[in-house]
Amino acid sequence: TINAFCEDAFGYICIATERGLNKYNGKDFVQYYRSYSNNNAGLLSSRVTSLFSDSDRRMWIGTVAGINVMSDDDSFLAYEIDGPDKSVRSIFEAKGGTMYVVIGYQLYRLNREANIFEAVHDSTEESVAQSANYIDYVPAGDGNIWHITPRSATLLNGTNLSVICTRQLKHAPTGSY
Repeated sequence: TINAFCEDAFGYICIATERGLNKYNGKDFVQYYRSYSNNNAGLLSSRVTSLFSDSDRRMWIGTVAGINVMSDDDSFLAYEIDGPDKSVRSIFEAKGGTMYVVIGYQLYRLNREANIFEAVHDSTEESVAQSANYIDYVPAGDGNIWHITPRSATLLNGTNLSVICTRQLKHAPTGSY
């Protein structure tokens, strides 16, 4: 199963699957899996859920066990996630190069000084109250963030998450963006 694909800064195509990360250079595939060694140089899990190439030319890899960044030498750096759930749904970059991940109904932001993703916006109670199976965070083209629920779309400032505007929806979203 292919979960995502993304072109990296070198023009390679990265493919996220249930059986690892595949990187295609136009001729050959290289496969990466979870590392069971103690050197922490491999993926946190072979179940890769999402990919994102950021403005600093880094490839972010979301897995069911957390998030990695692939270095130029094809090793992996793991970032800690401050929360019980580690299964990454999506990864994106907002204003000023701020990195975000979506896990469950929560939005996490990278604290670069501590090298940890910290929860900054939680929609869990909102999803229960609305009996919602679809709540998401999506990057807006201007560096801000859309918070989408079955009843509304709220534009959040990509830096401080303050509400810019909210629009009520007539019809609930039924799929991914």
